[in-house]
Amino acid sequence: MRFCIVLSRTCVAGLNNRQEQFGRNKSGIYHADTMSTTIYLNYHGFGIWRHLMGNLKLQHFFEDISCLTHNLDYLLYHHRNPHWYENQCQYHNCPEKT
Repeated sequence: MRFCIVLSRTCVAGLNNRQEQFGRNKSGIYHADTMSTTIYLNYHGFGIWRHLMGNLKLQHFFEDISCLTHNLDYLLYHHRNPHWYENQCQYHNCPEKT
């Protein structure tokens, strides 16, 4: 019986991506046509996307021209996406809040 194992394909790929986001928002609350409160919102976040992938394909050929194929795949995935928010309120002409 004659046989042959052929390593017909290997593939390794990866991704490492980082993105960063910043945001600032200022809002006002008016009472009797005067600004009574100012609200500040600061935002900071970032995302790290990573993956590593591998593929291995093996083929086993038999004498009768039949073939047995093995495909092995592996995927490692990691994602991190923390965010921070900071809220501040400033009260104007409001004696009960000062």
